[in-house]
Amino acid sequence: MFSDENLYLDLKPSARVLVVFAAVHGLGLLGLIANPIFHNALGAYLALALLVSLVVVASEHALLLAPQSIIRLVLSNGRFRIVCAGGEQKNVQLIEPIIIWTGLVVMIFREHGRWVRRRYVVLMRDSVDADSFRRTRVMLRYGRLLNAGGGNKTV
Repeated sequence: MFSDENLYLDLKPSARVLVVFAAVHGLGLLGLIANPIFHNALGAYLALALLVSLVVVASEHALLLAPQSIIRLVLSNGRFRIVCAGGEQKNVQLIEPIIIWTGLVVMIFREHGRWVRRRYVVLMRDSVDADSFRRTRVMLRYGRLLNAGGGNKTV
C-alpha cells in the first residue's frame, strides 16, 4: 500500500461514514421539527431537501455508488490522482483545511479543469485497511502528503 513516495488508497463503502452523515442530517431534521416556525409547507420542503441530500451524500461518500464517487486515491511522483467509480481519473491538489482526528480524516482536493471544483475524501477506520488509515494520518499530520501533493502549506 505505501512506499516512501507513493500512496495507494483503495476506498471501500463505510458504515461509519454513513452513520455520521445520517446523524448530521437527522439533527437537521430534528431542528426543523422542533422549531414551530417550520410547521408549514416550507418545513416540509426543507425536510424533503434534507432527505434528498442524505441520499445523494450517502451514495457518493459512504456507499461509493455514484459514478463520481472517489474509490482510489493515488500519490505518485509528487502528484495526487483520484479515480472515480465511473472510471474517470483526475489530477488533483491537496488543500487545507484537513481534518485529522483519531477515527476520522477529511481531505479536500482542488480539481482543475474547465471549472475549479473541490472534491472531498472522508476516511474512517472502516474506509480503508487499518495500516493505510494509520499511515495516512501520520503522513498528513507531519505534512509529508500536503507538501508532496502540491499543497499550499504544512499541517
